[in-house]
Amino acid sequence: MQSLYQHVDVSTAPEDLDRLVRAVHHTCRRGIDERLWRHGISVVQWHALRTINDNPGLPLRRLARLTGYSEQGFGTLVARLLDGGYVVRRRENGRATTHELTAVGRVMLAVANEIAHRVLTLLFLPLSEGDRQSLQVLLHRVIEGQWRLHLEPLPESAW
Repeated sequence: MQSLYQHVDVSTAPEDLDRLVRAVHHTCRRGIDERLWRHGISVVQWHALRTINDNPGLPLRRLARLTGYSEQGFGTLVARLLDGGYVVRRRENGRATTHELTAVGRVMLAVANEIAHRVLTLLFLPLSEGDRQSLQVLLHRVIEGQWRLHLEPLPESAW
């Protein structure tokens, strides 16, 4: 099978690198999403399950911020997860409402994690271990430069 990019001139312009990173992200996301739909959830719902699981006790506002969604958008997503029985809400001692996974949510998260692992393994199979390590170092270097934009750092779990 011939590569889609063999006939394209390779450019290192920042805009072209951005397009390439987005294309890789889209390919990964689409591969995972197509397989998750067979189990009744989307890649966005899987990300929400992961975020809730990895950040117990956080209110909706903080969870939304971690995922990059608006509070309203993440609230709509959580409502779907509540309807599916994947998440429950908790309110303790007058504090903000928090969310946690149900047993069904933990099972779905495990299934989704396995699906994602298989998809990503297949997609990154052409890269050697050294290639993957180099790519990881380079991408971390780009993320670490976000201070130039005066952005708050991403949480470690987002990497």
